[in-house]
Amino acid sequence: MKSIKNVKLGLTPKEMKVVVNADVEMINTQDKDDLYLVMFNIMDDPLRLSLFTIGQLINLVKRNTDLSETQAYKVLEENPETYIQMAVQDMEALGTYGVENVKIPLDSKENAQKARLVLTSMINNQHYLQKSKYFINEETIEKEQKVDTIPLIPQLKMMLEIVKRWDGFDSLKFKEEIESGKIQL
Repeated sequence: MKSIKNVKLGLTPKEMKVVVNADVEMINTQDKDDLYLVMFNIMDDPLRLSLFTIGQLINLVKRNTDLSETQAYKVLEENPETYIQMAVQDMEALGTYGVENVKIPLDSKENAQKARLVLTSMINNQHYLQKSKYFINEETIEKEQKVDTIPLIPQLKMMLEIVKRWDGFDSLKFKEEIESGKIQL
């Protein structure tokens, strides 16, 4: 893939489900690397809820394994989940390849409420929708997938707890309260 652009974060009006929309520009019709990752995180300085995308997973797979490009694409075709696992092995590399596309600054009640809605939706609905428009030469292909958030619920609950404490948030105190059991997630 060439790039991921126009990433937007929203909620469906009726069900209040999180939706991530993105435009993905592919290199050409032979380009097989169409998977990308969406990550939610709380970032500091300034405090914010961020949505990151990580594309060009082939580079991460080659970096994290001894596979050639041909071998990596074979894994992608046969087992996309294994391909993704190979790409996400090194969390530090994810930070290098990730692009922060959406930021909700935690600097007001209104923004904290928006962040709470997003996180609560992903916890309660146990998924979010990822809608992608792939641009391949002159062709546009739209795909939608339901992304399971069940494995992320502990992290989402931790982020939600940070958002609740946005005004005057102290990361050291928060860490101490989690370790002591004062904060239950």
